[in-house]
Amino acid sequence: MSSNDSEAWNVQLFRSIDNGAALGFPETPFEATQRGLIISKIEAGERFAVYIVIPMWPEGVPESGSVQAILDWQRRTMEMMYTDISEALHRKGLNENPRDYLTFFCLGTGRL
Repeated sequence: MSSNDSEAWNVQLFRSIDNGAALGFPETPFEATQRGLIISKIEAGERFAVYIVIPMWPEGVPESGSVQAILDWQRRTMEMMYTDISEALHRKGLNENPRDYLTFFCLGTGRL
């Protein structure tokens, strides 16, 4: 089967809209690291890609302390995830870009 054939794709979809939709997911960064949901795939030699869609801006006043804190923790989480993936690739002896495994997107509208 061709990799372009959608019948050959192996897709896992995780979504989170509220705390009910994320029931059973790790509650802390430490727990997420211990479970190794992404890293275990690299260690097993399984090819995969994770695409995460986040809002461009959290709700609230952009300059407010709460919004700035959300953005800071979001940045720290992204950095941690890329670091973990990079280290796992290095341990496996793979010279690949972590962005081939994990990509973040923000949805927006374009105006002409």
